[in-house]
Amino acid sequence: MEMTLLPATYLGNIEYYAHLVNEQCMVECCNSYEKQTYANRCRILTAGGVMDLTIPVAKPWHHVMTKDVRIAYDEDWRSMHWRAIRAAYGSSPFFEFYADELAEIYRQRLDFLIDFDRKLEQTLLRLMKLESVTPLYSEEWIKPENNATKDLRNMLHPKKKFVPLHINLGEEYYQVFTPKFGFVQNLSALDLLMNLGNESRIYLRKIYKQ
Repeated sequence: MEMTLLPATYLGNIEYYAHLVNEQCMVECCNSYEKQTYANRCRILTAGGVMDLTIPVAKPWHHVMTKDVRIAYDEDWRSMHWRAIRAAYGSSPFFEFYADELAEIYRQRLDFLIDFDRKLEQTLLRLMKLESVTPLYSEEWIKPENNATKDLRNMLHPKKKFVPLHINLGEEYYQVFTPKFGFVQNLSALDLLMNLGNESRIYLRKIYKQ
């Protein structure tokens, strides 16, 4: 079976989760960490428009593998992120059902970025009733020319125009601020969860075209 290689993500976007749910995936943890990627960044939709939430990382991060990158706690980013999420989704259909569990994660002080990313990923999959989805996490760096893989590590990147493979990101669903902004594609899967609840799993399978 072909393995899809994905980058580590903080509250990964819908494109990421569509691959995660419909393919056998491995998340890259042993690459050289690069700033300004989805490893420590996600996008949500607020009353002011699309907002990037970024987890600060501790220095030095040059020539460090993603799995070894530590989170910086010089500022209270956890409270800031949670306030932004609550402001964005407090009036969404499913916020009240998931808020307590997600807020608890944001109260935890984890040392490593990959552990925080993974905890949120596992939580989102469980809340979507997708417990059977169990991506692997790399234990060594995988060469790009490996023919047994579909390598999306560099394609799923906030600085690059996304070209979705087999995924219809134009399939609309209800969003809190649709009346103000229209439908906004490819936000964090948190946006999907808050607006569709566990029916998110149906959406993620619907938009995937083999």
